[in-house]
Amino acid sequence: MTSEWAGNVPIEPIQDRAQKKRNELLDAGKQLFTQNGYHNVTSKQIAALAGVSIGTFYRYFSDKRQLLIVLLEDHLRHLMPKNPSWLQQDTEQGITNVIYEFHSILQSLPFWNAIKQLSVNDAELKEVVQQVHAILHSKIIENLQEARQLGFVWNDIDLTTAAWTVLAIVEQAEEYPALSQLEEGRQQLAKLIIRMIGPLGTENLL
Repeated sequence: MTSEWAGNVPIEPIQDRAQKKRNELLDAGKQLFTQNGYHNVTSKQIAALAGVSIGTFYRYFSDKRQLLIVLLEDHLRHLMPKNPSWLQQDTEQGITNVIYEFHSILQSLPFWNAIKQLSVNDAELKEVVQQVHAILHSKIIENLQEARQLGFVWNDIDLTTAAWTVLAIVEQAEEYPALSQLEEGRQQLAKLIIRMIGPLGTENLL
């Protein structure tokens, strides 16, 4: 089996029993990575928590790093915050809600932080992080294109640059609980993003 990011995975589960074992290994890996950190976890520990032999572990994953990458791949869809409605009455609140959803999703995927940390010295994981960012970036561009058609984005702004900037602001906010976890902080981020990308929300400044 070839995974989009993890490369060649030893086998592809077909039967329900095999799929169940794979899922148990993924759940065990997620739990241990979250509790102990990636470097303090071994493949043998993951297998033990899942209730299988180390030989069974290697039937599904080449090593613990591959399991970590598959975890992210399986959950990638949860990294996608909903696009705000640019036609809704309170666009600022809509973007505030997106920031909250983004924070909640990342909080539910604590191994994402492990991947980012390991990617500094791991070329394969660095590529994975770049791919995730590229997917999120493309979703933001989609939304900005829609917003521009409605006149909500400055015409002289490069959407590629704007999308990377928005992504960096929202993701970096995870480092500051006052911004990502508090409603007031998320509202301030929403105001910043809205006023940065276009005239929407600037009427009170004139």
